[in-house]
Amino acid sequence: MRMLAGFIFVFLILTVFLVSYSIAASYNNASLTANVVVVPGCPFSISANVPRVIAGVGNFNINYSLSPTVNCTLPSMYGMLRLYNNKRMVYSENLSANVPSSNTIRINTSSLKGGQYSGNLSFANNHTSNFTNVDFTVLSAAKLVISNFRVVGPVNTGSNINMHLILKSEGDYGAGNVILFLNLTSPYIKNLTIPIKNIPAAPASVDIALPSESNLALYAGTYKISAYVEYTDPMVSNKTYTTAPFNTTYIVNAPSHPSKPVKLPAVPIPKIPKITITSAPLYITMNSNSTISTSIGISNPSNSTETLNLSVPGYISNIVKLSTHSLELTPNSNISISVLVDGKNLSSGVYNIPINVSATINNKTSSYTDYATFSVSSSGVNEPVVNTAVELQNNTNDGYVVISISTPSNVTITNGTAITYLPQGLVPNESYMDAYGMPNNITESDGYYYVEWHISKLKPLQTVYAYIYVRKQVSQLLFSGIHTDILAPSVTTPSILHLLYVNSPSFETLGNGTTVVELLYTGAYPSSVNLELTGPPYMHIYNASQSLPALPNQLLYAYFKQTAGNTSGTSIEKLLITAKGAAINYTVPLVINSRPVKITTTTTIAPNIIGTAAEAIKGAVQRYFILLLVIIIAIIITISYYRYINKPHYDRSRSEYIKSMKKRIGKK
Repeated sequence: MRMLAGFIFVFLILTVFLVSYSIAASYNNASLTANVVVVPGCPFSISANVPRVIAGVGNFNINYSLSPTVNCTLPSMYGMLRLYNNKRMVYSENLSANVPSSNTIRINTSSLKGGQYSGNLSFANNHTSNFTNVDFTVLSAAKLVISNFRVVGPVNTGSNINMHLILKSEGDYGAGNVILFLNLTSPYIKNLTIPIKNIPAAPASVDIALPSESNLALYAGTYKISAYVEYTDPMVSNKTYTTAPFNTTYIVNAPSHPSKPVKLPAVPIPKIPKITITSAPLYITMNSNSTISTSIGISNPSNSTETLNLSVPGYISNIVKLSTHSLELTPNSNISISVLVDGKNLSSGVYNIPINVSATINNKTSSYTDYATFSVSSSGVNEPVVNTAVELQNNTNDGYVVISISTPSNVTITNGTAITYLPQGLVPNESYMDAYGMPNNITESDGYYYVEWHISKLKPLQTVYAYIYVRKQVSQLLFSGIHTDILAPSVTTPSILHLLYVNSPSFETLGNGTTVVELLYTGAYPSSVNLELTGPPYMHIYNASQSLPALPNQLLYAYFKQTAGNTSGTSIEKLLITAKGAAINYTVPLVINSRPVKITTTTTIAPNIIGTAAEAIKGAVQRYFILLLVIIIAIIITISYYRYINKPHYDRSRSEYIKSMKKRIGKK
């Protein structure tokens, strides 16, 4: 009995020890790890995750999970989500979820603005409850606003104009595919499109100096121009947005001499005694790096020979070349003196050419200066060159317009079209104009006469001429408004480099990726193809410069390994590919996304002692079941053995003794 009592006492001591240890451990866990309200039920924790949120772009998700802290389940927990912005509640929703479960809340972003948001996600029933905070940032989609658009003055007739555009980026992401549209509405109609690059990804204002443009200052006056921008948001499936138009005006000044103002020729051309000026250059429009030829026509109706001297000022003698400087003009003869203008060393602008003519007869000399105004504008690479010369005829009553169209060495025009614009007030009506030199037709619209020329084919380094004879012009000044545009599709000689494919991945901040470039080399001889990729300073490009050996008609692949910095948003990288006699510039979009941040809140809650003890005993039983089973079995074996050894056992000698005693008694 004493041994049995001892074993029972040991068993009780072990049980009390295990229960006390489990209670203490549970109490410590409840105080430190918290995030659990423990009641007779199913204690649980909440974790929430909010991916990237862009204002006004569809829906965003709040992903959350309810996880039991012990082995249990709980159906139909009631919950509530509340979101706040600047301490004002902007969204609430009733929820229902099971424990355990993972769920998603979808919220439309149409009513959200960019900024910081805080929230509270809670679940509860009659026995247990918990909550977590949900904090996130709403990013603004790409948005561009034209802060200012201006034409840099002063602007002279026929010159190229320089423009500045100030774009403000109000979104958290940079815009892509930005195109500026310019609409000239007065005094004539002209539309232009200009791609804009390097828009910053972060909210900022950028002042962009636009490429100089021709044909926006054809003659003096006040011009009205409107600008707007179209762009896409790479984060919103490339949806196209348009800014509000920005309207402005600019003034184009009348032509002037490079050093001092000069007056246009009087009307009519002054007569020099005994000779007649039959034609004289008035306006010349030409492209830089080109030449144009015009002429001065002179006749001698007298019966005497006259000596003619022609000259230009020394400061333009290297620009303007005369076919002759002195000659003897016999009676009743005519002569045409060629005037060659070389614009190869001239910058864009408006110039005046004074041509001095003097005639001597019978020791009497008369002089006359003819002023020809010419404008020089830059031409694009691989574009046809168009030059125009206007000459006065028949003592200024008529005008003669000569148009030349030339192709560079790698351009061919096939079934093309050129249009010459003449101000409507130049002549009384269309019948006062004759156009020839190329097939054409004349129409009238929007204050202009349009002479449409058909170019069947123009090979590289070829020139064609077209002519318009204007009778009884109303105003010499309107001749300055004549200009010609090439509307023909031109074909450029194919390059030996063909960019086939560029694949740049979307990066995560501090993440890695590889940009893949595929191109075809079609040169006639083996060559080296050089590639260089440059990007913003927060992008680390490991092999930014590469050189690949290439054979004719070989596909080439280049791989640029990169690591993004800690800056998210949209920007660009620039890819330059060069080979002998060829080059390609390509803009590579760069998208860097922020890594989603998982949000889990830990809450310290005082434990319920009774519930904790019950759960602790249950947990201890689960954790130490085998140990307890071994102890119980050991106790049972011990008790059984004890009872066995104390039980009376059968003694054979004793039995024999009893039998002998019985025999003795029986004998008596």
